[in-house]
Amino acid sequence: SHAAYTRRCGSPANESRARIEALHTLLARVAALPGVYFFDPHRLLCDGDVCGPFVPGTQSLAIYDDHHLSDAGSLYLWPHLCSFLH
Repeated sequence: SHAAYTRRCGSPANESRARIEALHTLLARVAALPGVYFFDPHRLLCDGDVCGPFVPGTQSLAIYDDHHLSDAGSLYLWPHLCSFLH
């Protein structure tokens, strides 16, 4: 089931944030340079207290491995990225 898959493949949001904190701190420092931007989609891919492979609130896969968005994930993040860039 979707819920079972999310439990098996997801992780608590606080643990997920802790794993990427050092990298995101470094990227935020780099983004402080003129002309450099850092869009952090992490919080957008968490549904409540769990971060998993699905577009939040759906059964559509957002990511299909550790580094690549699915088509559904790209379509979900697109308006957020556009808003960030404007």
